[in-house]
Amino acid sequence: MEHLGKTLVGAGLVLVLVGGTLWALRDVKGLPLGRLPGDFSVEREGFSFHAPIATMLLISIALTLVLSLGVEVLPMSLRVITFDCANTLVETSWDYADHAMDCLDRLGVATDPEWPIVYRRLLMRSWPEYREMNQARPNEADAWWLEFTQVFLELAGLSRDLAPSLMEASEDLLYRKDKVDFRVYDDIVETLTALRERGFRLGVISNWDYSLGKVLESRGLSEHFDVVTASLVLGVEKPDPLIFQHTLERLGAAPAEALHIGDNPLDDFHGARSAGLRALLVDRSQPRSTDVMLHDMRELLNRV
Repeated sequence: MEHLGKTLVGAGLVLVLVGGTLWALRDVKGLPLGRLPGDFSVEREGFSFHAPIATMLLISIALTLVLSLGVEVLPMSLRVITFDCANTLVETSWDYADHAMDCLDRLGVATDPEWPIVYRRLLMRSWPEYREMNQARPNEADAWWLEFTQVFLELAGLSRDLAPSLMEASEDLLYRKDKVDFRVYDDIVETLTALRERGFRLGVISNWDYSLGKVLESRGLSEHFDVVTASLVLGVEKPDPLIFQHTLERLGAAPAEALHIGDNPLDDFHGARSAGLRALLVDRSQPRSTDVMLHDMRELLNRV
């Protein structure tokens, strides 16, 4: 759609220029001031064109209005591009309970099939407290997880003393560069590098907890971004427009100067549009891109 929009913009500008020129020359033919000639005529060998000038001007105005009201054209003033994280920048196969079982396996503890269920139930009950802690006291997150782990170990019939070792195993497994749970897509680094070279300011807006920055850093992505916003730390989740507005304020940009890209039609596309940003989806499972969807992030470089 943006390519069609640019074509229509060009056509509209041409018509405006033609109409304006004819208006300026309205007195050349001796016409009274303030009146337009009734017809514009061009006669050449083998070619003739006749059109009411008023009609040409009306078409120009209509094209301009249509473009300004609804056509998807990435603005020339685009300065900021924000990205979702999970399944946009990195492929995620993350599950809290499965990760806890991996940590126990690493410590040589034989796991019980019921333990993941116990873990998920405990996390569900504790989630409101976890959300509040992320927003108000993110520096206490490690202590919160230590206490949570101790409670889980007791429920599983294990010693609370295992908790510190389990936390160390978690830190190592979670943020290792070869950790498959957060694999950087092949089209990301090239795209981010090119966008930075073109002068764009970049940000991340993700429904994530306090660990978002640590994940980006462990994957070598943090250096590309000026601002990183984690929903649980801010206290507002996508698709709420406030999370987009907050990020743009930190980037010093207006919504009309920004584009957001993500994989979720509600959280990313609708959320960004509701906040006044342009938006694109990314879906690498599709064979080709569309007007509003990229099947390869590198195609973004042809659209901005």
